[in-house]
Amino acid sequence: MKYQLTTIKDIFDRVPTDKIKTCMDELAVAMQQAKAMSKLLEFGMSEVSGQKVEGIIRWPETSVWIDDGKGTIDTEYVDEDGTHLFGHHVQLTPEAEK
Repeated sequence: MKYQLTTIKDIFDRVPTDKIKTCMDELAVAMQQAKAMSKLLEFGMSEVSGQKVEGIIRWPETSVWIDDGKGTIDTEYVDEDGTHLFGHHVQLTPEAEK
């Protein structure tokens, strides 16, 4: 099942009660990874350009959480036009899912 999420309220309204923790845990990991990727790219771009670069990655207005029970997170990075730049796949360990 796919859930389009724009606000925390969407999680409350759309995700079944027994799936909310899993949804929030997976979204938290995805956000942490995106934030770390942003900082890494900002550092690299700042070093190459010789000036401070910020705001390389922004969290999208709408995210999709897929309730497939696989314990995976697939993150796709796109430009402002929605063109795919790169992505990564993460298999959560059982400890990370708790």
